[in-house]
Amino acid sequence: MTVARVIASLAPDVDTAKVALLGQGVWGSTYDLGDGTVMKLIRRFAGLGDAVELWRNETRALGAMADLALPCPVPRLIAAGTPGSDSEAGRAGWLAWIRMSRLDGEAFDDDKVMALAPTARSVLAHALGETLAALHEADIAEAFADPRGDLDTGYLDEIAPVIGDVADPVLLDTLKASLAEMAAAPDTVANHGDVNTTNILADGDGRLTGLIDWAEARRDWAEAEFCHLRLAPEFFAPVRAAYEARRGLRLDDRRLDLAALHNALITVAIARRRGDKEEEAWGLEWVARLRG
Repeated sequence: MTVARVIASLAPDVDTAKVALLGQGVWGSTYDLGDGTVMKLIRRFAGLGDAVELWRNETRALGAMADLALPCPVPRLIAAGTPGSDSEAGRAGWLAWIRMSRLDGEAFDDDKVMALAPTARSVLAHALGETLAALHEADIAEAFADPRGDLDTGYLDEIAPVIGDVADPVLLDTLKASLAEMAAAPDTVANHGDVNTTNILADGDGRLTGLIDWAEARRDWAEAEFCHLRLAPEFFAPVRAAYEARRGLRLDDRRLDLAALHNALITVAIARRRGDKEEEAWGLEWVARLRG
C-alpha cells in the first residue's frame, strides 16, 4: 500500500502528486503535503516508550501552544487521529497521524550546526536559548503531559540488560532515584523534551525558523530540556548563556549531568540494538565522562 493512498485517506483535500518525504525518525515519517502543511505518520513499534502516548504528548503540546508567542515558530496543529486497524493507514502499519503547518527553514544536525560560521552559530544558539526560556516561563505547564519520572526510570529498566557492562545496578538505582525525585519537584516547567539539533529548523545565516517534533513534550525540571545539547558542549555553552540570561537564573550542573547521563545510556542501548558501532562508541565515551 502506497503512502499516497494512506495520505489521501487521511486528508482527501491533498493533491498526492505534490507529496514529498521530508524526513524519517525512529517513530515515523513526515511528509510535505505541498499545500503549506505536513503530515507525520507514526509507526506501531519503534523505539522506547508507547507510540500512542507520544502522539498524545505532541498533539496536547501543540494545542497548548496555539496562542503562545515564542521567539521562533512552532507547528500549528491542524488535525490528528488514530486510524483503525482496518483502515488504509492501519493496514499499512501506521498507528497515528498528525497534520501540522509547515515551517520554513532547513532541518539541521550536529554537523550542520558546527559547519556554520561562528557568528551564524552564535545567532542560532542565542535564539534557541531564548526560545526555550520563553517556553519554560509560559504558564502552560499544566496543559502538558504529566512529569515523566516513572517513564524515564522505566526506560532504564528496559535497557538494563543491554547496558549492564557500563551501568551496574547500583548506578542505575542511584540514577532512577535522582530522576524520580527531580521529576516530582515543584519547579517543573513545560518541556519540549527532545531538543537536539535535528529538531531545529534554521536558515543558512543561523536564524532559527522553527522547533519541531514535540512527541516527548512533558512537564519536567528545566535541566532535563538540555539532555541532548549537554552532549554537544560547543553549541550548548552559548545556548545555556542565552537561556540563563533571559530567565535570570543558573541551571544546576548536577541535574544537567544526570539528564545527560540518562540520555547517553539510552543512546548506547539503541545503538547496540541497531548495530550502529559509531553511535555506540560516541555514547560510551559520554557515559564514561558523565559517570563521575
